[in-house]
Amino acid sequence: MIDYESLYRCFLAGQMVPFYKIMYPGLLTFASRMLGAKMAFMAEDAVQDAVLSTYEHRDEIESAVHWRWYMLQCVRRRVSNLLRHRGIVDDYASEALNDCGGDDVEHDCSYWLMRQEALDTLFAAIERLPDQYKEIFRLNFEQGLKNQEIARMLDVAEITVKKRKARMLDLLRGYLGADANTLIMLYVMTRVSDSPSLLMRIVDEMRSGCELL
Repeated sequence: MIDYESLYRCFLAGQMVPFYKIMYPGLLTFASRMLGAKMAFMAEDAVQDAVLSTYEHRDEIESAVHWRWYMLQCVRRRVSNLLRHRGIVDDYASEALNDCGGDDVEHDCSYWLMRQEALDTLFAAIERLPDQYKEIFRLNFEQGLKNQEIARMLDVAEITVKKRKARMLDLLRGYLGADANTLIMLYVMTRVSDSPSLLMRIVDEMRSGCELL
């Protein structure tokens, strides 16, 4: 369970490390989804602007829930402005903006707050992984590399990659319990849903216990 009250107090005090470890990755995922494939490289700029704006207006924020809602709204506004300014709203980005920015703002933000909380929980667990397993998660689930590609990049045997991946998943399941697979798949679907073939490959890996590829 994420202690958002503590994260909020640290943020107000200018102690940003806990926020960047736990919440920042989920906000990047949120921004990347809205930006779409063509503009995903701008996600970090959008989130950084949102963090700065939230910090500058911290005296107006009343609670940890308000803080999370405010930052999510800042990210959404920044992404919307970027897309409209550049005139690049492809079908995927347009759909994501509609999902995240309909007329019922309160309902939309409640939905995305719950979704972000799930991602924050996953990233908190990832932060607990030893470095070599964090690297496997990043290369496989974030970059979508196959075992053979990861092995070449790390200069290790492919069987070593498979063993590390299996151990990484075991650790995450130990940290997250019965929700582990659901949280990982939520992240994967949010991250790579614009690439159906990659999404299906990772889904198949998860179902087969990472014995593939």
